[in-house]
Amino acid sequence: MTQNCTVSDLFDLAITAEKEVARFYGQLSGVFRNHPPAVACWTRMASDEQAHVRELEGRLRSLSRAEMSQEADIELYEAARKNLSHLIGLLGMRTVRTLEDAYEIAYDLEYSEVNVVFQALLSRYGSVASNVDFVLSLIREHVGCLEQLAKECGGIGQMRDILSDK
Repeated sequence: MTQNCTVSDLFDLAITAEKEVARFYGQLSGVFRNHPPAVACWTRMASDEQAHVRELEGRLRSLSRAEMSQEADIELYEAARKNLSHLIGLLGMRTVRTLEDAYEIAYDLEYSEVNVVFQALLSRYGSVASNVDFVLSLIREHVGCLEQLAKECGGIGQMRDILSDK
C-alpha cells in the first residue's frame, strides 16, 4: 500500500485519468472520421471529459497549500492509482477495430472507477450541493450519447461492421 500520498497527489491521478479518457475519445473521433454520428458522439464525450479536467483543476487550485499537502484517503488514492493503470491498458487504440469495440470500451469507462473518483473528489473538496446527482447526470448523458450512436448505426450488432480508419 502506498503511504504519504497527499490530496494534491490524489487530484493529479484523477486529472491524469480524465485526460486519458478525453484523449481516447478524441482519438476515436479521428479513427471514425468517415462516420459522422460517431464523430459527433466521440467529440462530445471528449469535450465533456476535458470539462471534468478543468473542474478538477479548478477544485485543486481552490485548495490552500495546507489542504493540498494533507494526507489523502489511502483507499481512494489506491483506487485512483489502480484505475489509472487499468485505463492505460484498456485505452490502447490497437484494441479498437470496429465501432462496436469503441462502444463497449466507452460504456465500460462510464461505469468505471474514473467517475467514482471524480464524484468522491467533488463531494469532499467541492461546493456543488448535489455532487452525486451531478456525476450521475453526466453518466446518464454519456450513456444516452452511446445509445443514440447505436440507434443511428442500426443497433449495436451493426456497429461491428463499421471499421476504424486505423
